Amino acid sequence: MANNSVRRHAGLAKRFCNMQSPEDLSYLLETDLHKIVLLAHTTPYRTFEIPKANGGKRLIEDPDDNLKTLLKTLNEYLQCVYYFYKPACAYGFIINHKKDVHPRNIITNAEAHIGCKHLLNPE
Repeated sequence: MANNSVRRHAGLAKRFCNMQSPEDLSYLLETDLHKIVLLAHTTPYRTFEIPKANGGKRLIEDPDDNLKTLLKTLNEYLQCVYYFYKPACAYGFIINHKKDVHPRNIITNAEAHIGCKHLLNPE
């Protein structure tokens, strides 16, 4: 079973890395190129704020269903790419192996910054 999973990840990663044109992206995402261009030039988000624990507000930008579907598909391909190649700075889009010595997640990302003199938070 594990070999099938690795082969599947390898196949999807190869398809993603072999893209050379917008048309290739359209084919990969199984959608019309015009639709991708339209989504790129519009802002199909529903925005709202929710309260933060400190009394401030957090801005939420929720993509519409069309964009959300494309982003989920793109996420699957990115996870497959990062399954085989994990740069030291990458913590998102990472599928961790059960025996991974250095798993990538929100906790290990925070641990990597413990003791740093400076930390930038764009909020």
